[in-house]
Amino acid sequence: MMHDFVVNAPTQESSQAGKKLVVEGKAAAIILAGGHGSRLGHNAPKGCFEVFEDISIYQLIAKKVPKGLLIAFMTSDATHAKTVEHFEKANYFGLQKEHVFFFQQQNLPLQNEEGTLLPLSAPDGNGALFWHFSASGILKDWEAKGIEQITVSTVDNVLADPFQPDLIGINALHNNDVSVVAIEREDPREHVGMIVSQNGKLAVQEYSEMADSERLAYAADGGLKHPLANISYFAFSMPFIKKITNLSPAILPLHRAKKKVGDDYFYKSEYFIFDLLAYADKAEVLKLSRKEYFQPFKSMSDLESVRRALKK
Repeated sequence: MMHDFVVNAPTQESSQAGKKLVVEGKAAAIILAGGHGSRLGHNAPKGCFEVFEDISIYQLIAKKVPKGLLIAFMTSDATHAKTVEHFEKANYFGLQKEHVFFFQQQNLPLQNEEGTLLPLSAPDGNGALFWHFSASGILKDWEAKGIEQITVSTVDNVLADPFQPDLIGINALHNNDVSVVAIEREDPREHVGMIVSQNGKLAVQEYSEMADSERLAYAADGGLKHPLANISYFAFSMPFIKKITNLSPAILPLHRAKKKVGDDYFYKSEYFIFDLLAYADKAEVLKLSRKEYFQPFKSMSDLESVRRALKK
């Protein structure tokens, strides 16, 4: 299927370029870790959940960090203290303390059905991460340390590699502001955002905000009209991150979602990271294998699939 945006596959050149930046210490990673493990029956951050006995998601991530490289975790009110404690108790899983960073996202007030703001709040989503990253002072520190490329991935995708060389390499080789990892959509009803083109730019549209007539549509060749899924796995160049943080988070739209609090339903507002694509001068897609790079852990029903994927 033809796309009106660039879709790259891993190549020897992109892999070598990414590995070079990793070896030179010019790549770093941010993990989106604001989620609580309540859907896992776990009264702690999702990253603290033990997928195998005495092996937490955070430990699995730490094992993927090459020696000497920098990694940061964006936490929330609900996860910050316990995340830091988890790393401290485990002596940072063998990583050097000075190479592991933590910063918090902020909250936005909940609303009722009529749109009235309530004295309750929830995390503001992943879209404002670079403003929070900058406010923490970590951005300035990493820039001083010579970081050129930063990957972003989610704590609940247990197969994501925070230092995936092709992702880092493509973003650098092609002088992209952003590179977006895509996988093939297998089920048209799968709860994933779709990679699309909007106003001549690469974009992502959330599944809950797309009409079924479009989300479930097939093309003339028999494949899905929108065959590529977004899995919140990106590389950003340092100049683009600095450009964004010189603007206001108000440039991003707020997305509303229904949230259950106790026995009541309210609406939360969130910024989504993929809306940053609208401000990129150059953005491309890197298509990776679903089997190798995507295994979400959203609820306990996913546990056996997660374990099988990690044992491969």
